[in-house]
Amino acid sequence: MQGGLDCLGEEHQSRDCERDRPKCPVTIVHGGWGEWQAMISCTKTCGGGLKTLRRKCDQPSPKFGGRQCVGQSLAFVACGAGCCPVNGRWSEYTNWTPCEVTCAGGRRFRERKCDNPPPSCGGHTCNGFAEDQEVCSLRKCPVDGQWGDWTPPSGCTHSCNSGTQIRFRRCDSPSSQYGGSICPGFPIEVTPCNTFPCPIPGKWSEWGSWSECPTTCGLGSYKSRTRKCDNPLPQHNGSTCPGPSTDTSLCHLVPCPVHGDWSEWTDWSECPKSCGGALHFRTRLCDNPRPDHGGRDCAGNHRQ
Repeated sequence: MQGGLDCLGEEHQSRDCERDRPKCPVTIVHGGWGEWQAMISCTKTCGGGLKTLRRKCDQPSPKFGGRQCVGQSLAFVACGAGCCPVNGRWSEYTNWTPCEVTCAGGRRFRERKCDNPPPSCGGHTCNGFAEDQEVCSLRKCPVDGQWGDWTPPSGCTHSCNSGTQIRFRRCDSPSSQYGGSICPGFPIEVTPCNTFPCPIPGKWSEWGSWSECPTTCGLGSYKSRTRKCDNPLPQHNGSTCPGPSTDTSLCHLVPCPVHGDWSEWTDWSECPKSCGGALHFRTRLCDNPRPDHGGRDCAGNHRQ
């Protein structure tokens, strides 16, 4: 205490007391290794290192002349085998791309990659952006002329059989500017109209000949004649011919002859005698019908 020196020498002493006693019977005990114990942590946290293991020959310790443990008391094992984090770094930018437009302001681009080296094993990726851009091609663009709408067409010069009509337009939607091309084509257009044929009304041809009368005698018979609407035919919605296509006329004929035919016989007359023989008779008339207009009389006798 108070800065004094520690005692020199050992705290305990021992001596052999067996000189005066009889020796006990003993069993030889050979040494055996205990479990491995790590002496220090791994020399590296990544990329491969070593750590040292130690074991003691105390399970059990050799006694009474027993053999020492066979083998090494120290061993070295690999550790920290995982890859070390590598932070990414940018490579150089590529060349600028062509401008996306040739006028009126556009953009062009370039890019770089986070591969010099690329991030690995949990390393940080590159800071910033992989793509860079800038404005380019600021001059004014040429404006090509475009036609405005057509005016309504003029009236057709003919109502049928093909006429013409005209319409106009202007190159002002927009007009050509800054070296742009003028409108292609023409400002005037002439087109056909009313190309359909004009209507042609039909006209009658001459009447044909009268037909023959169907009978040679008697009244009430008719003869007919026809004409066609083909001089010319109606065409292209032209009107058809007015009036009928057929004409009829009464046949002026003499009455037909009527031939006479007998009516039924009358009953027989009474016999003039009751005995000795006599004659009785009966008659008939030629009136069923009577002969007329030159027809034949009845054939045969009118009395019997």
